[in-house]
Amino acid sequence: MNKQSGFSLIEVMIATVLLAIGLLAVGSGEITILTQGKRSEDRVRAVAAAENMIQLMSRNSGNIDNYGGLTTVGPVIAGPVRQAQFDFNDWKRQMEAVSGATGTITFPNAAQGGIVMSGVRTVQVAIALPGQPAAPPIVLTTTLPCPESIC
Repeated sequence: MNKQSGFSLIEVMIATVLLAIGLLAVGSGEITILTQGKRSEDRVRAVAAAENMIQLMSRNSGNIDNYGGLTTVGPVIAGPVRQAQFDFNDWKRQMEAVSGATGTITFPNAAQGGIVMSGVRTVQVAIALPGQPAAPPIVLTTTLPCPESIC
């Protein structure tokens, strides 16, 4: 009797196909992980930029009205140097570095959920990340002191 040992060609081919399928699955998972990591990084950077803008507005609360309605879509604000313009232009550059994120500053009134009190103004900084269409916009809401002549 002649007994042969080893693997047949069909066994080697099946093992190769299974190995290829496994490697493709691992590679696909790796791409997903990298993509999610980039999205998370963008969200963290966008929130940090929004928090920075809120701090800048707090420092310049005497001129808080100059910040209302600003949006990072469009040109950099030019004109006489005012603190609000400087702060906004800095924020716009930070947002552009976050995968094309856009941001808007609003002052919601009481009907929109804002706090209406003398000397205090509600501020909302909203950020949209274009690479994340399913994700809701990031909205930071806070109250800042404001001169009674303005608020």
